[in-house]
Amino acid sequence: MAPTLDCTTHPQQCWSSNGQSNQRQAEPEPSRMSGNPTVVDDVLEKILNNDPDTTEVNLNNIENISQDTLIRFAEALRLNTHVRFFSLANTHADDQVAFAIAKMLRENSNITNLNIESNFITGKGILALVQALTRNSTLTEMRFHNQRHICGGQVEMEIVKLLRENITLIKLGYQFDLAGPRISMTTILTRNQDLQRQRRMQEGQHP
Repeated sequence: MAPTLDCTTHPQQCWSSNGQSNQRQAEPEPSRMSGNPTVVDDVLEKILNNDPDTTEVNLNNIENISQDTLIRFAEALRLNTHVRFFSLANTHADDQVAFAIAKMLRENSNITNLNIESNFITGKGILALVQALTRNSTLTEMRFHNQRHICGGQVEMEIVKLLRENITLIKLGYQFDLAGPRISMTTILTRNQDLQRQRRMQEGQHP
């Protein structure tokens, strides 16, 4: 079955689709209005301590979380060996956050799912993330749809060019505007899904 490029809900994540204004303010305790009970400082400390019970980091929709704090999370995850899911949808993340996450992805070999939807990342930040996947063989799902800034056709073509060499990504949460890159990306993801299925069969597992 051909993979979908639409953003769907992961059973272990809460994906956001609402963008809000970008304001850098002091970080308060997460409010009830955000619907996210994560206590930011506690989770960051657990990541730094490589807590084996912390396998998912969900910062979605936390109001007024600073860019510096998001960067600290990315830096803390570079050497973490237990977190598998990292989600920061609708947190006003900008290119500097994307660059920090890209650097983390080049070093981290444990995170399998990244959700950075509904933020303020430009094409430059998106390409940094995609470029990191040329040196990452662990991430299987990445979502960056619904940025405040439109990627544009040139960025979409570059995304496809970079991901041709990646054989582990099987889901991409982004709706391409151009038909050419969209078709090419579907082909790449289908190929990667087939490769994953073959690896499972070789390991004696069922697809």
